[in-house]
Amino acid sequence: MSKNTNALAVVAAPGSSPKRNRGPVDQAAKAVAQCRAAWYAARDAYFSQNPGITRSVLRYDADKKAAAAYRDALPSFSSRENIRCFIACVTYGILFDAVPERLSGTLLYAAQVALASLPHEPRPTRRPKK
Repeated sequence: MSKNTNALAVVAAPGSSPKRNRGPVDQAAKAVAQCRAAWYAARDAYFSQNPGITRSVLRYDADKKAAAAYRDALPSFSSRENIRCFIACVTYGILFDAVPERLSGTLLYAAQVALASLPHEPRPTRRPKK
């Protein structure tokens, strides 16, 4: 896996330019990039702290520590936008095993409950026809 932390390329639609994306996609991409950065930082730190261990054992342990760091970096449920970013991060984490399959359903369900508990966004009012 490459160290490219430009998650916007992953989150954006194919063929779209990152400069054209605005709003929620930008926020989700930033959140995914932060989670990925935490993953790589924890993995690299583990590699540098344990130079004498065999590579296969080291990789397993490093990936385990990195996955925990990824989950620790998930956005909080403090706003509707943060919950959307959380969902994007969990979904991305499932794809590269930072979020185990057995945990993914629980996390996504928690996000669904958190979204449902927020007050609904007000709908724009229509002007009466004249």
